Amino acid sequence: MTTHVSTDATTLATRHVAPVTITNVALLPSIDDLLATVLSTAGMHTRALDALLTVSRVEWSDEVATACIDCCERPRLRLNPQFIARHCGTPERLTMLVLHELSHVTLGHTRLFPRPTALHNIAFDAIVNRTVLSLLEKAGATVHRYAALPMDTYRSDQAPEFILRPPPGWPDAPDWPASRTLPAELRRIHRMLYGAEITDSGLLGVTYGEIIEALRTNVPADDVTGIVLLGAHGVTPAEQVALAGTRDSEVADVLQSQLAALSGQHPGVGGALSQLHVRDADRTPALERALRILLRRAVHGVGTAARRVKWVSRDVTVVHRLHDRRAASRHHAARLLGVPAPLLFAGQVTERRMRPGDVTIYVDVSGSMNALLPFLCRSLRALRAEITPTIYWFSTTVVPARHGDLETGRMPTSGGTSITAVIRHIATTVPVGTPVVVLTDGHLEHVVPSAHAPIRARGTQVHLGVIGDGPLHDAADWVNSSTRLPSPTDSR
Repeated sequence: MTTHVSTDATTLATRHVAPVTITNVALLPSIDDLLATVLSTAGMHTRALDALLTVSRVEWSDEVATACIDCCERPRLRLNPQFIARHCGTPERLTMLVLHELSHVTLGHTRLFPRPTALHNIAFDAIVNRTVLSLLEKAGATVHRYAALPMDTYRSDQAPEFILRPPPGWPDAPDWPASRTLPAELRRIHRMLYGAEITDSGLLGVTYGEIIEALRTNVPADDVTGIVLLGAHGVTPAEQVALAGTRDSEVADVLQSQLAALSGQHPGVGGALSQLHVRDADRTPALERALRILLRRAVHGVGTAARRVKWVSRDVTVVHRLHDRRAASRHHAARLLGVPAPLLFAGQVTERRMRPGDVTIYVDVSGSMNALLPFLCRSLRALRAEITPTIYWFSTTVVPARHGDLETGRMPTSGGTSITAVIRHIATTVPVGTPVVVLTDGHLEHVVPSAHAPIRARGTQVHLGVIGDGPLHDAADWVNSSTRLPSPTDSR
């Protein structure tokens, strides 16, 4: 069953309907009446009104499990009537579901990992649920009414589903012992999600990678089957079609201005920074060579070898006394003092070096880069003598690298990815004439022309280095060159 109902934005925005309590499918109101109650819910007018109205086709459909936004000729929101009747009996619960699915689109979860598993999807939903509840808290809503949806959907004493909901009694009197028999690492993550107040800067002390690793090591594979997740996760053929290809970027293009306010408010992802710790790694010669070529071409261009090279002298220690002008006096002093003659002498060699060049490097620190970052950072450390780089970390926001970040492996990340944020940062920050290198796995959203027009007007050269087998984006208007960098497993 799929019922098509096209809503009218002006009518919805001005309609005032009494809150609807749903008990069964037969009593479901019209889509327009149902959404009108959502739009009148506390906090919604300032956060998602424009975004929801722009999703101008809203339908009942049993072809999706809970809710799904897809993009045909224009975006549409599809709601499963059985799920709505069973779980979304109040405007607040329905609002929670709609905001949850909007968050998936805003944060680009289909781009975060190329082939998300059940563990990835649970990690996505754990952060999204906390994100939406924090958003509603900041809007002054009575947050426990919205939390009722995940709290009634998931059990508080079962792993892994307990991390998808607040603890019983939250937010006023959380009952943490409800999960006392569950794995300690998952309980720690649960505390990090719901035990501390999200700061004004949006700092959430846990990342996708940490949650996925905790699930992988603490939850048997059989325990993740059968868990109903909110939003679209590809569990039906219609959802698989919606999530395939470039759904998130297509919808985001249409909703760009409307979703901007929503995206920038999300703690944990899309503006929320956590501290990522990247382990050290062995050097990967093939990756270093490819990266060296990319950086040289970006800084010096092609066919300028003579201008790129300089000769420098360097002090060394040698064993032959002819290279040390002080050798005779050192031997004479040794004889006078009755000590052995010196064995090592000071020498000097002249060597050919590349001229350092200014370049701005943006390094992708999103969740899909977790396995690649140790090798990429190690290669950048090895190449710093050849360039004078200004380095930025980017996920859904851009953060300047601090002194020592490459050595310590500590860098801030929101877990998601936004190349549009990088392009806007380039337009406002990078000096004219300075080349830009973006290092990523290639899982990036489509960039609308209005976003990259400023860097084209300034003549900024953007060179993409794609590590692994991700998309090259070599046909994108904002990319001057795109280079495939070898994956670490091919480099050693």
